[in-house]
Amino acid sequence: MKTKFRNLLPRAEVLLGVLLFFLLFEGPVLLYEWRLGQRLDFSPRPGALIFQFAALGYGAFRVLEFHPFYRASYRRWLEATPWKRGKPLPLGPIHLVWQDLVILCAIGELATQQAGLNPLRLLPLYLLSYLGLLGYTFFSTGARAYGYAVSFGLGLVTRLWHTTPLCAMTAVLVYMVAAFGLRQSLTAFPWDLKRIDESFARMRGKTATTPPPQEQLGWPYFRLGPKVFDDPTPGRLESVLQSLLAGWWFYSIGSLLPLPISNNAFFNLIIFISIGKTVTYINGYNEPLSVWGRFRTLRWIIKGYDQVFLAPLGCILVGLLAYAALQTWGFEHVMAQAISLTLALLVLLNLGPSLVVWRLTGEHRIVPGLGKSGQLYVEVD
Repeated sequence: MKTKFRNLLPRAEVLLGVLLFFLLFEGPVLLYEWRLGQRLDFSPRPGALIFQFAALGYGAFRVLEFHPFYRASYRRWLEATPWKRGKPLPLGPIHLVWQDLVILCAIGELATQQAGLNPLRLLPLYLLSYLGLLGYTFFSTGARAYGYAVSFGLGLVTRLWHTTPLCAMTAVLVYMVAAFGLRQSLTAFPWDLKRIDESFARMRGKTATTPPPQEQLGWPYFRLGPKVFDDPTPGRLESVLQSLLAGWWFYSIGSLLPLPISNNAFFNLIIFISIGKTVTYINGYNEPLSVWGRFRTLRWIIKGYDQVFLAPLGCILVGLLAYAALQTWGFEHVMAQAISLTLALLVLLNLGPSLVVWRLTGEHRIVPGLGKSGQLYVEVD
């Protein structure tokens, strides 16, 4: 099946919307320059921003529109056909084709009329959105190693943002890696994406008409079974990779930000992830004794319950102490923050019991907790 330009372009109303935005924001500037008789040199021009957003949007469109991962109905239909990797996808290719380069060059040619905008900047912008969405699919479609490779690669693209030629070249190399990941991902088709589909449905504000079988039991019975939930706790290798990836991305983005912003981001992030894990564990699982009950019974520490606070507290302490030590040793501030964040995440992800072990064996009281499932009750005669 031949790929035509019209198959790779967004709908006409989207293109018209981009044109109207350009005329609305850049039109008055062009009119003023025409009357003035000279070109104004200021940055950023509205038109330059619109072209950059257009490159980002087109990169996202190429994945969201053509990848079965993001279109559940398309994927289910494809699963019912004899399609396999090596055959063209019915709606169009996920991988980049020469028509994409022509379209991107056309956007770049229009962008040359914008002062202060290097048209080559559009290529890494386009690939950042394209590869970011494509790399996310690898984690659930049998190409997890390529997902991490693309994620680390995009961090490098971001770090090199101010060096446009090197940034664009790096983005192209990351795409070459992603092409192998896409090949492996499509080889593993069909994929088991039930949890992903449910997450996307919740993001769109849609809920299943029928709750999952265990949740149909209502409170408190659905919380008593051992398979009510999947354990999101990563394994040792996964925790190391995730920690390194978070630290690398913090360094890549933080290097582009002023010092006060990166400092605030570091401290707030450490606190946020610590609170997030604490809430995940204790939501619906209260302490067996109140604060007053602890003092009255002299059980100030309840090991079977208080163990869930070790990882969050350790995360905060390790993060802050490591940052202070690295600063004392002369590390650059963003590098010190990135390393400290990595160490803090390693503590957070590896210290303490897993979520399954905690919920099945922890010393706690089970209560409804937050969420819709906690509002389902069973009336017993």
